[in-house]
Amino acid sequence: MEQSEFQTIELTSDVLLIKLPPKLLGGSATSVMNEIVENAKVKKLKALLLDLSNVEVINSLGLGMIVAAYTSLKKNSIALILISPSDKVLNLLKITHLDTIFKIYNSADEYLSAL
Repeated sequence: MEQSEFQTIELTSDVLLIKLPPKLLGGSATSVMNEIVENAKVKKLKALLLDLSNVEVINSLGLGMIVAAYTSLKKNSIALILISPSDKVLNLLKITHLDTIFKIYNSADEYLSAL
């Protein structure tokens, strides 16, 4: 998995949106996510938004990658926000009770409006 599969969009000077690839299966995606998280810390972002709208397949490693990012960012007072998960991904988040941990929004605009 290459970094090019992760699209980065700067929404504001302190909010970054990352469009995730269709398959989140851990592996090389984990190192890309770690790099994104480290960059978020260096830039002292307020929030990192993960756009899940393209994600079709996610396994336990993919979920673990997101949880690890959340934990690392939270220690640095950076919010990790999930944007537009498909019904399938949202159901998985509910089954694992991760929907109670993460803030989930339908769109980046909805999140920005809530600030």
